[in-house]
Amino acid sequence: MAILDLNKLPDIDNIKGILKYDPFDEFSELKNLGEISERIYGCALFNGGGTDDKYPHYLEKAYLRAALNEFVSISEMLKKHPPCIVIDKTDYPLFHFFKELRVTNFHIKTFMPNNIKGTAKIVNRTTGKTTLKDLIDIVNFIIEDCNLKLFSDNENYKRHYATEEFKKTVEWVEQNQRIWGINHIIEAALKQYCQLINVTLTNKAVHLSPSQA
Repeated sequence: MAILDLNKLPDIDNIKGILKYDPFDEFSELKNLGEISERIYGCALFNGGGTDDKYPHYLEKAYLRAALNEFVSISEMLKKHPPCIVIDKTDYPLFHFFKELRVTNFHIKTFMPNNIKGTAKIVNRTTGKTTLKDLIDIVNFIIEDCNLKLFSDNENYKRHYATEEFKKTVEWVEQNQRIWGINHIIEAALKQYCQLINVTLTNKAVHLSPSQA
């Protein structure tokens, strides 16, 4: 059974960036890793990628599915390179949650909009300038019926994740997605993975060239 460290569930900041999150602004050393870099950037690019008024919410949902695929593909690209920090060898709960979510015939599952009113800090990620917006309308997307039944047909989950920690992770996602939206949680997981890759490569003095990656 996989071991998950619930202490590694991230703190979610109430920040909505004006500009899309660029992981290489925060982790510049990760932009020259070839296909690994492509998957990192792809996840950030597709996460909350855009809107299309012609077919309401179709594009947003497509981007979310693409971001999920790119996130898990980071691990797949890392398989070939030491030190091995693929998702299965980590104890980060969100990494495992999103990996199993993709395995769970996710193309037939649905995202749904979740409208909330609240106070948010609006941060320009280039200048760092922060403004406060009170009672703004925020359209977040959430995973519909986010519970353990979502994974009932997932044989991989049954073999490796029948643990109390995974149940608590699902409950954490369900609670937090209704406040922040699933996009914000994917972004938090991406930051965690980038931090892990960055620290691991630095500590082990491992440098992957684009040709290696």
